Amino acid sequence: MRHFKTKQFPAKEIMKMFSPETSTQQIAEAVGADWHTVMKWKADDVHINQWYADKYAVRLGLHPSAIWDDWFALEAV
Repeated sequence: MRHFKTKQFPAKEIMKMFSPETSTQQIAEAVGADWHTVMKWKADDVHINQWYADKYAVRLGLHPSAIWDDWFALEAV
């Protein structure tokens, strides 16, 4: 049985889906996250695990690969 390492994706990529004028609250509501989480995405070099990245992308009506180019590059361990 193969096990896959949980992949991490940069939150800055999902932030690019919104205009700079979009409020933190609007982004949080759009992706289904807490506004504190979105504040961290804006302020820090934060990464999102693949499970949450998938959830947030789907909430935007997108496949995660439309946001993160390396989505299919899962590493087997």
